[in-house]
Amino acid sequence: MKLLAAALSAQALLSACALAHPSSPLRPAPRTDFNARGLHNSTASNWAGTVLTAPPGTFASATATFTVPHPSLPRNATGEHGASGWAGIDGFACAAYLSAGIDFIVPAPNATSFYAFYQWYPQFPINVQEVPVHAGDVVRVSVHAASASAGTAHIENLSTGVSAVKDVASALDAAGAPMQPLCRSSAEWVVGSWELLDKIVVPLADWGEVRFANASAVRGDGTVMGPAHEGAQTVDFVAGGKVVSKVTATESTVLVEYAG
Repeated sequence: MKLLAAALSAQALLSACALAHPSSPLRPAPRTDFNARGLHNSTASNWAGTVLTAPPGTFASATATFTVPHPSLPRNATGEHGASGWAGIDGFACAAYLSAGIDFIVPAPNATSFYAFYQWYPQFPINVQEVPVHAGDVVRVSVHAASASAGTAHIENLSTGVSAVKDVASALDAAGAPMQPLCRSSAEWVVGSWELLDKIVVPLADWGEVRFANASAVRGDGTVMGPAHEGAQTVDFVAGGKVVSKVTATESTVLVEYAG
C-alpha cells in the first residue's frame, strides 16, 4: 500500500476469490498519526497487525507460528462472516505482495471452516487443500522471496505434521518480464477481512485472538528482525467508525485481539 504524503493514507489494494475459494485479506494503507516518540500509530479499514518497513530490496522472508482461532459471529450478527491470519512481504508498500496464511469462515448457524492459502497479488489466492486445518491447530506460515519475481510459500500444520511448500511467481508479459514484481520493502503479520469475486466484502468474524509467535522477517543480508524492531508500525482495524482490534507487539510476538 502506498502512503500519500499529504493525507498519510493510500489507495486500496484488493484481493478477490470465489466463495469456495476465499481470498486473503484486503489491504488498504492505513491512516497514520505519529506520537511524541516518533512511533507509528495507525488504523486501517479492514486489517490489523504489525508492519516492518525498509528500503526496496530489503526483505527476503517472513514467518510466524499461531494457533488457529475459534471464530464466532459477532454479537447480534447473522449470516456468513470471516477473517484471515497471515504473514507476508509487501502487503504495505508495493503494488504486489506475497502472503501465506489461514482463512476462517463462520457460516450460519455458527459452524466454522478453515482454508490454508498462499498468494502473489494481484493473482488470485490459492487454497492449499493438502494441508487441512481446524480450530486449535498450531500452524507455521512462511514466505520467501528468492527474487523480485519468484519465491515460495510454506504452510505447516504442526499439530498434524502435514505441510506443503509451493513455488509462486509473478505473471510474465509477452516478453517474459515480470508484470508484478515485489518491492521487498515491508514485512507484516496481520488479521484482516476479505472479499469475493463480485467485490462483496465478507463481514468480519469475531476471531477472538491470533497470537503470531516466533514472528520474524529476514533481510537479504541475513539480518533477522522482529515485529518490535525500530520503525515497526502497529495497525488497528476500524469498522463502522469503531476500533475493533487490539494489537500488541514484542520482540518475537504479535498479538491481534478482536475488540468489537
